[in-house]
Amino acid sequence: GQTNMISNSANQGGSVAAHTLYFPSAVCTDGTKLYIADTDNHRALLYNAAPTVNNTPADVVVGQSNMTSNYSNQRGSVAANTLSYPFSLCLHGTKLCIADTYNHRVLIYDDNPSTPATITPSPTPVDPLPVINNSLLIRQNIFKPGLGQSVYIDMTLIRAQRVVIKIYSRRGKLVNVLLDREMNSGTHPLAWNGADQYGNIVGSGIYILVIKAEDFNERHKIAVIH
Repeated sequence: GQTNMISNSANQGGSVAAHTLYFPSAVCTDGTKLYIADTDNHRALLYNAAPTVNNTPADVVVGQSNMTSNYSNQRGSVAANTLSYPFSLCLHGTKLCIADTYNHRVLIYDDNPSTPATITPSPTPVDPLPVINNSLLIRQNIFKPGLGQSVYIDMTLIRAQRVVIKIYSRRGKLVNVLLDREMNSGTHPLAWNGADQYGNIVGSGIYILVIKAEDFNERHKIAVIH
């Protein structure tokens, strides 16, 4: 994604290409191939082998017609071969699964793509599931605060401990502190309505929910849409 270890500009400060990235939000591997959710370029990049030198171009792009385009839904309507802010991806056996966040869907590819081609997912239906991590349940991590929606967090503690929950922008700027105090054991429901620390509703984009306690230290992505 960069020409060297000390550069950090989105798309290397220029146009999107096979060797650039813009807010990559997830990676996975099968032990040989490398897969990257290149979120703000509205695509996923696939390397047939993990790169060993800087600035290595990807072998396959998913979500765009070529390596030099980066429009949401390819500047048209949503389709089986388009993406809009893909947030995460993973492998399930030989299947590639992509969280197509702003299109409110998950795409599943029956065959693990490895060569440039028109790649379309299978029509396998998938039921939406909440994000579950240890003693934490996050519901509706894509929401529209303008419609009165909120992110809901159910936190279960097996013992009393201090818990700090903060919201950051994707650039690392503190947006709000939801919690910073000692909590008793048990389940504690919390919510974020999309407001910053001054009470103003934040703009559309990706935000990071950071939860720190003695028993866990976690980060979760939240998408705000207007």
